[in-house]
Amino acid sequence: MSGRLWRGLSSGLIVAGLAVAASWASIADHKVGLTVVTAAIAAVAGAFAPTLVGLLWSRGDPHADVAELADRLAVRMLTLTRVSSLRARLHRPMPLRVRFRTVGGAGATRPAVTGEPGQSWQAAPLTGHVGEIASVLRDLPWRQLVVIGERGAGKTVLAMMLVDQLLDNRPDGDPVPILLSVSSWNPATESVADFVARRIAEDFGVDREAARQLAHDPRASGRWWVMPVLDGLDEIDAALYTRALERVEAFAAADRPVVLTCRLREYLWAESQAGALARAAVVKMEPLEVDEVTEFLADPSETRERLWAPVFAEMRERPTGVLATTLASPLMAGLAKDTFRLGDPGVLVGLTTHLDIEQRLIDGYVDIVYRGQSRRAARWLSSLSYLGYLGDTRDLCWWQLRWPELAVQPQRLRSLLTFFTTVVAGVAGFVLARHVWGLFAGAFLVVSASGPLRRVFAHDFQPAPPGDRWRVGHVLYGLAGGLLTGLISGGLVRGALAGLACAALSLIAPVPGSRSTGGPRGTLAANHLTAAMLALRLAAIAAAVFGLAGLGSTAGPVRWAGAGLAVFGLTALAGAEHTWLRFRVYQLLFAVRTGRAPAALPVRLIAFLTDGTDPDRATLRVNGTAWQFRHANIQDHLLRTTQIDLLRRRARSGVLEATENTFQLLREQGLHDEAIMVLARLGAGAQWTRHRVADLLREMGDAAELRRRAVGGDGYARQQLVRLLRDRGDEAEAITVLRSLAAAGDDFAERQLAELLIDQGDTEAAKEILTRRADLGDGDAQLRLKGMSRPRGEQPAPPVVLPEWVVEVEHRSHEEDYDERKQLLVSLRKQGNEPELRRLSAKGDDFALEQLVQLLQDRGDLDAAVDLLRHDKRLGIYGFRWLLELLRARGSVDELRRLAAGGDTYARDQLVGLFRDRGNLDEAVAVLRRPADSGDSWAGRELVRLLTELGRFDEAIAFLQRRDAAGDFYARYQLQVVRRRREAAG
Repeated sequence: MSGRLWRGLSSGLIVAGLAVAASWASIADHKVGLTVVTAAIAAVAGAFAPTLVGLLWSRGDPHADVAELADRLAVRMLTLTRVSSLRARLHRPMPLRVRFRTVGGAGATRPAVTGEPGQSWQAAPLTGHVGEIASVLRDLPWRQLVVIGERGAGKTVLAMMLVDQLLDNRPDGDPVPILLSVSSWNPATESVADFVARRIAEDFGVDREAARQLAHDPRASGRWWVMPVLDGLDEIDAALYTRALERVEAFAAADRPVVLTCRLREYLWAESQAGALARAAVVKMEPLEVDEVTEFLADPSETRERLWAPVFAEMRERPTGVLATTLASPLMAGLAKDTFRLGDPGVLVGLTTHLDIEQRLIDGYVDIVYRGQSRRAARWLSSLSYLGYLGDTRDLCWWQLRWPELAVQPQRLRSLLTFFTTVVAGVAGFVLARHVWGLFAGAFLVVSASGPLRRVFAHDFQPAPPGDRWRVGHVLYGLAGGLLTGLISGGLVRGALAGLACAALSLIAPVPGSRSTGGPRGTLAANHLTAAMLALRLAAIAAAVFGLAGLGSTAGPVRWAGAGLAVFGLTALAGAEHTWLRFRVYQLLFAVRTGRAPAALPVRLIAFLTDGTDPDRATLRVNGTAWQFRHANIQDHLLRTTQIDLLRRRARSGVLEATENTFQLLREQGLHDEAIMVLARLGAGAQWTRHRVADLLREMGDAAELRRRAVGGDGYARQQLVRLLRDRGDEAEAITVLRSLAAAGDDFAERQLAELLIDQGDTEAAKEILTRRADLGDGDAQLRLKGMSRPRGEQPAPPVVLPEWVVEVEHRSHEEDYDERKQLLVSLRKQGNEPELRRLSAKGDDFALEQLVQLLQDRGDLDAAVDLLRHDKRLGIYGFRWLLELLRARGSVDELRRLAAGGDTYARDQLVGLFRDRGNLDEAVAVLRRPADSGDSWAGRELVRLLTELGRFDEAIAFLQRRDAAGDFYARYQLQVVRRRREAAG
């Protein structure tokens, strides 16, 4: 809370105290009416005087106040950097000296930045290391700098060191560097200056008006009060990169100093769209050299030196290999040094990918810094990283995280908690009051705290302060509270009118605010203080209004005032503390251990978060009023444990969407056995399940399991097994498998064996099989034998159908003969007997129609097949989809486009497939864009796949972030996949 507000509050309390003293004198003389009026004046004075007096007291020399505030801000910022866990690790023995260098082709030209004509960045580059960054910035005329680099390159460390060096010997009148993470910035709605002002107010407890002056107004000398150091432009929505860079350029155009950090690829893309910052130098963080890394990791102990020897040898032998390039990142090098203080670092040599090494280092780091409780700590950190991921933020703010999402069924948990607390509060109110109104009072208390009315009490720690539409909420709250007070005091109409008056006064009464000045932990105390002030203010108004309303009533003004104070004061306190109450309830619920796994959260969560910022742990860092993970890589890795665990539990609960998402996630992460188990829970007899399992087994290359399922009678598994063996080029094994299945009585396997033998040129063995089947009455085998016996080059005779066959087809219409009937009609198709199929189709045989269309398609007569399906609608939706597939095969773009424009999703899918077949991926993207944005899950996944194939990763990420914000759970996982692919693409 600012000093002027404290002074205003003190003065207001003095005024209120004087009024209460006068009231007490009146009570002594039993002048009840005068007592009530005087008390009302006292209450209103207590409610409004603090702000009014505070405003009056704030007059003075604004520049003198802001200058003093800027100096205090500099001291506070320097203190924060000095106690940072990251800074402590930078100053250990043998620190890494990460270098930077200007990037050719990025940013403004050298003359535009330095004012020195003639030379280019290539001829006279800007170079240095983190220990020199402040002097490099001071040499730039406009003090505008962009720092870019890969993940883990040390951009945040450089930004922090820059602030520390600038503040260490800051000359009078120099701008105060303010390090700000931009993950919470929305450049579409907020300028850089507004963002800086908001963050100064939030992070440092500065009055909003003073913060606005610091960010917006220049000094009397023309220089600026603050220099924002905007860290992590890449952490905002990818769709906003361009707008963000435009905002920074507008901010810098007024000769303001500014520093910006961003990942390399994201910045270059944004610059290509928005243009370079006109006067800012762009420097890139350089990777570490092999000798620098080995010198940093070397241990003076002889034993440890021997353990590190294989790692160093591998790095020197393959300086561009996976291990050397991974440890060239300062983050990974630092993790390696900490992780292998104990243990054998030689395990790194056996890892073959960047991701494997990174995951091993992060897991090992958590194990070493939380030694003795690493399993629980990893689980807690994973839950926190997952909650941050759901909110698409790196900031861990207790009042913003979506705590219920740690439950298997979040919405059910919310509903149960609301119902339970309402019942408990209502029963408690009834028991305490021994009257029916106590029941309503308890329920109203809960509704005010957790229902829609809680927006009435919104303040700084409940984002979205009440706007115009919440005036209705004030009215409803006042009416409900007034009716309840009237029920207690014996006058419903009088209570309702008084309640509406309270609502009107609460709308014009200023909302109190209490800013934290103690980092994330300080927000808890600030929240409680703000809630108490709001509750006291509304309670004072209610006591005054209901006391006046009670004049002349049977119950008397004292009872009315007391009831109003209790109802409105308690509900306001509950509503204002809603966010904290919600946070504590969910946190304690998830601190309860269920099963063998550790609890999702610790009991003392705030203490655990604070402990994570200790230099000995350094898993977390403080960013203003929020905690953050030390690095985004650590957060992204840790969240997977909770993500997979929740998907597994949701799948076990029977949620079909969760089951599909779990299957996809496990499948893509290579956890095939568990993916199969997930599907099995849907029912082993379900055809869809059997097919998905067989598909996955073929992807896994698990021929043994496919063989077991095929022997058990799973025909689709048999097909996938044969496909797998043939894909491997193991035709002999495929034949062996089919022979064994045929010997066991599998007719379909025997037919498939015959075809495979023909493909392999073993016609004699195939004829033997087909002859045996023909003797058993297999019409297909008879036709295949006839075709094989025809001399090569001889044209087939016109198809002749035995009359008894036709009669048999016409009479096999009973359900029990369905399979035999289908087999006979298939034989007609294989004979090529179009006239008979047309005749039977004309008599109403739907399967004959299907075989006729298939015959035309096999012949390549697509036009005739299309015309037939277009005019004969008997096959229903199946026929229509077949028509669309034929239109795709025929290349009918215009007709498919017309049908897709009419809303047919299958036509759209076929149109996309046609464009893919032609290699026209841009057209396919254009078709998918609108349905994907409208929430079509298939279109969305296909769009992401196409965009990644085209290398348009940023577009894919921007789309997935929008879908994630809309609640698409699978999009959250896809985001990670696309980001990893973008990193792998370089």
